[in-house]
Amino acid sequence: MNQEFFYKALVDSLPDMVWAFDTNFKLVVANSAFFDMRKSLYGQNLEIGDDIFTHVSEDAVKRWKPLYQRALNGERILQDDSRLILGSATMRRLSLNPVFNNQNEIIGCMGITYDITYEKSMELNLEEIEKKLEHFNTLTKAQLKEPLANFFNLSNQLLNSKDHSASDQSTMVFLLTEEISKITKKLRELNDLVN
Repeated sequence: MNQEFFYKALVDSLPDMVWAFDTNFKLVVANSAFFDMRKSLYGQNLEIGDDIFTHVSEDAVKRWKPLYQRALNGERILQDDSRLILGSATMRRLSLNPVFNNQNEIIGCMGITYDITYEKSMELNLEEIEKKLEHFNTLTKAQLKEPLANFFNLSNQLLNSKDHSASDQSTMVFLLTEEISKITKKLRELNDLVN
């Protein structure tokens, strides 16, 4: 059966960039997403057999070649990176893994770049929500502690007020009402903070 056609179809169906190069940095295989990215970034087509750094700026070579070399030395690399691609800020996760032959010798490197922009933005949103909740929790404890303590103290006194005069009971009810007003005001302020 023509397995190579199925492998190519499988790899080309991925939205992620997939490519492999040999120990001389010659491109061995790549999917259409990789070729499309290279064409859009550098305005030139890259072909199988070309040096992976063909049409790439010197700054890009300085950045990527040492990383690729580490993978060719046997290191598995997973790295997140923010990039500006065609004017859009994106987050990418790069995975570089050495490729071994049957004698367990490194013959090249496989690279996969995943777009993780959505996942990272969700992660940042969750972190922001956690910070707000933490801030809300701190404010809630700080701002409601005294009025709630006063409220419960006065409530207990009022419940056990058979020994208190009617005037004292009336004063306690008034103070309870004041504490309820303070609690209500604080809750409104906290609600405004959240919204």
